[in-house]
Amino acid sequence: MAIDLVPDLIVSDIHDVTPSLLLNNNIGGVMVDLDNTLACYNEREPGDDVIEWVRSIRESGIKVGIISNNKQERVEQFNAKLGLRFNVARANKPFKRVYVEVARKMGLAHDRIAVVGDQIFTDVLGGNNVGMFTIMIISKSRTWNSLLAMRRMLEMPFIKQYERRMKKTKK
Repeated sequence: MAIDLVPDLIVSDIHDVTPSLLLNNNIGGVMVDLDNTLACYNEREPGDDVIEWVRSIRESGIKVGIISNNKQERVEQFNAKLGLRFNVARANKPFKRVYVEVARKMGLAHDRIAVVGDQIFTDVLGGNNVGMFTIMIISKSRTWNSLLAMRRMLEMPFIKQYERRMKKTKK
């Protein structure tokens, strides 16, 4: 089995993931990463814009959950203002088990779930491994350290492959 590290879609911000985009792709559930996707790593609670984004997704009938490799305390603290039910902390992304479990809890087929995150080697790989629709967000991190710079360098070939695929489909 080939390892697929190319996302189905790349967007610049979580707000580009709209209810209409999800519904047009037959998505009924969203598993969204927390750190550097919904919020910067140091933000302890969601801003009004994230609360509004979650509200709009839920009002469209789409289920939403947080999937994070961070600690339970971090996820619970952030979720306190959101009230999401399908949350997983210490998810061990990209391993399949957690994606399969959340899909079961949401009551949706894998191809009806979108995985939204900022990392190819966790979020995209994990979602692609189980046949979910993967959306990569350009990281919300405002500070670049050597680890983030190295990760971006390693992700670049897959981002370029995505860009080539998009050019072909526009012709």
